[in-house]
Amino acid sequence: MKNDLPLELLQRVTEQLLDKPKALNRTVNSPGLDNLTRSLAGLPAETPEEVSKLLSALKHLSPDAQRGNGRLFDSSGQPLDDYWLGTVWAIKGLGWNSGEQIARSWSQEITRKPYSEDGFLEAWNSYVPNHPTPVTIASLYKRAQLEGWAYGVLPQTTTSNLQPTHSSRYALLGSAEIRLLTPITWRLKGVFPQSGLAAIFGPSGSGKSFLSFDLGACIAQGDEWFGIRTLSCEVTYIQLEGEAGLRNRVTAWEQSRGLSLPTNFKFIIQPFQLISGLDLSGVLEVLPMDGVIFIDTLNRAAPTADENSSKDMGLILESAKHLSRGTSSLVIVVHHTGKDVVRGMRGYSSLFAALDGAIEVTRDATGKRT
Repeated sequence: MKNDLPLELLQRVTEQLLDKPKALNRTVNSPGLDNLTRSLAGLPAETPEEVSKLLSALKHLSPDAQRGNGRLFDSSGQPLDDYWLGTVWAIKGLGWNSGEQIARSWSQEITRKPYSEDGFLEAWNSYVPNHPTPVTIASLYKRAQLEGWAYGVLPQTTTSNLQPTHSSRYALLGSAEIRLLTPITWRLKGVFPQSGLAAIFGPSGSGKSFLSFDLGACIAQGDEWFGIRTLSCEVTYIQLEGEAGLRNRVTAWEQSRGLSLPTNFKFIIQPFQLISGLDLSGVLEVLPMDGVIFIDTLNRAAPTADENSSKDMGLILESAKHLSRGTSSLVIVVHHTGKDVVRGMRGYSSLFAALDGAIEVTRDATGKRT
């Protein structure tokens, strides 16, 4: 039988089966490896969910713990109070791109003595990946649980009133059960749902950012937008392009409307990368629930991604959906059209297919916008 698997993949699988410590050593010293390799080595992938899980656990572990010897439990399984180094090494063992910064940020909260960058780097670089009994992330999570950490409670979904008749996580729905599903609710009547993923897109200079700004203000205010009813909520605008002109934009809007910008319309102007687990978890800490989140623009939010790659676009979409699920909000990305505007949004076709709503902004030769 012909084997179509790439040689490198076969080598990884064989290495894992014959010598797991060696495969583990390769993984933790090579950040950025694909999720298959991490899975074979028994490590969680660097996804927004896993990063959020780690950050959640670290909130229950005090960085003021004594340095210790790189363990979280003693040989009899009893928890140790001196677990600082063990925590740092457990994070290093993940091999994540964001691992060092996560461990550093946690360590910088030390109050028992001044934080030392040299001391941190010495501890970080002293990790031995091929140790016969390395400290693992599982030990970190177990230690956090002893401090009261709990993780994994799923948010309520639209099928929360349905009870499976067996142990499977899947349920077979007939017409009677489907009628029990929560009906769709609208944030912008008939256009954008109350939660999910949407887009406002158009070519450069078409005015899509001004339109998005105006929509955000109207939603925050609860005013109609071009005669369409809105449902008022907290609105957050992540401004990644034209930050310098934000003050003028706010002033122009207030003068044209004769009123102040709604107090529940807020902005984030710091750099933000949608596919960075660290950035995503950080922004989730400040975003309100049940609101609307604008990301202007999608390109600036994923500067290292290839929009034409199905893999990269998949990561972008999963991160945006994670942002939506984590806040029960509507996420609206502001995006460009491609060189051929007739073909719509720039990038891989999975973007348009994943949207719950979209508004296209155009500008004709006379400058008229539609």
